[in-house]
Amino acid sequence: MIVSILILLFAGSSFTSSSTSLMIFPDETWVEALPDDQGLDVTLIDEMIEYVDTKTLFDSMVLVKNGYLIAETYKFVMGENETKHLWGITKGITSLLTAIAISEGFIESLDSKVFDYFTDRNISNYSPSKDNITIRHILTSSSGLEWQIDEYMFAAWISAEDKVQYMLDLPMKYEPGTQYVENTGSMHLLTTIINITTGMFPIDFAKQYLYNPLGIEEVTWTDDGTGVNYGGHGLYLRTRDLTRIGHLLLNNGSWNGNQIIPEETIVELLEPVWNLTLENDHERKLACRFYSIEDYNLYTAMGSTMLVMAVLPEYNIALSLTSSSIDSKPPDEFYTILDDYLLPAMIDPNMSETSGIPMLTILSSTIIFLAIYRRRDS
Repeated sequence: MIVSILILLFAGSSFTSSSTSLMIFPDETWVEALPDDQGLDVTLIDEMIEYVDTKTLFDSMVLVKNGYLIAETYKFVMGENETKHLWGITKGITSLLTAIAISEGFIESLDSKVFDYFTDRNISNYSPSKDNITIRHILTSSSGLEWQIDEYMFAAWISAEDKVQYMLDLPMKYEPGTQYVENTGSMHLLTTIINITTGMFPIDFAKQYLYNPLGIEEVTWTDDGTGVNYGGHGLYLRTRDLTRIGHLLLNNGSWNGNQIIPEETIVELLEPVWNLTLENDHERKLACRFYSIEDYNLYTAMGSTMLVMAVLPEYNIALSLTSSSIDSKPPDEFYTILDDYLLPAMIDPNMSETSGIPMLTILSSTIIFLAIYRRRDS
């Protein structure tokens, strides 16, 4: 079974914006810079690339600091032009698109009732509890709909003729908001709601309100056969473009002066709800499709296939890693990248001097997304 992870890492006890005079934004492509020009140790960055290439399952990596492309590496022939299936990171992107739909007035709020958008359908296994399921419940995997976390349940749903109806007809197992159950199928209800409220297919909505403003052109997103793109998987982006989304989050939803996602909405999406810590593991809490790993001050979005998009606001860094491996592993290799290479490489704190302007003050200072890795020879 493939496992995908999207991580946002926030480090530090207070969250302040780095100097805006240091930050740039890419147009068609990233502006390149040498590591030491941006306060990073060249030797450690070279060793990090070597580690990624020879000792990890990651097959691509893109490292950006202050908006400059510092390093990238790709193991396969298509290099920077290859799009990668983001698997569970799709859920994080759907969460961001839902936030945009709310800010644009198409959806009222995260607390809007999901079944209110499907009053034209006949619902099997009806329960009054279904009327209480909100968008927030879907994003925090606590809808209460009966769902088994295995490939058989996923296969039954994905093979259904009407995948939306399949989800709406599921019986209730828990009251909404009372129990965490990872549910990929329920995320498809959110992309369907985006389609209903905007009159646009989700990929077209995403292009207009997210991808085009960020300069992302190479996008593929599989759909359910009706044109509605899957909310929990099926999105393909280039690693460089995945890093653009990290750079957007690094700037609290703002892109070159254009507020794509309201800052207060990002704060709300990252507010932890469930403590999902396993024995002998890092403390892990779930927000709206983002997980916080307290030991590392990490925020993650997890699905199937090991993927990383990381943002470290304290250092103005966005980092994306991708993997095509079907061998699912804990993110130990990612922690090694942080502990042994990237964080020790910060030799010049003045290159990301904080200005003291408050940003997402409820968060600490690093965002990371686990995604798919690739590399460019440096």
